Amino acid sequence: MVEMDGSDRQLVLSAIGGDLSAFDDLVRVHWLGACRVAMSLLRDVDEAEDLVQDAFLRAFARLHAFGFT
Repeated sequence: MVEMDGSDRQLVLSAIGGDLSAFDDLVRVHWLGACRVAMSLLRDVDEAEDLVQDAFLRAFARLHAFGFT
């Protein structure tokens, strides 16, 4: 299960409801941390950013699967 603070949870709920700016806010908040993890694994900036972008796109497509609507 994914741990989220209240603001992340509200952003996810808003994004599920169709608020694209809420998902954009989630990406902005978590982009750098996700890139750091990807860089530690891949050691290539371009590949890390591509991986993180793909992960966020997949997350967006599956927001409903987070289990709280």
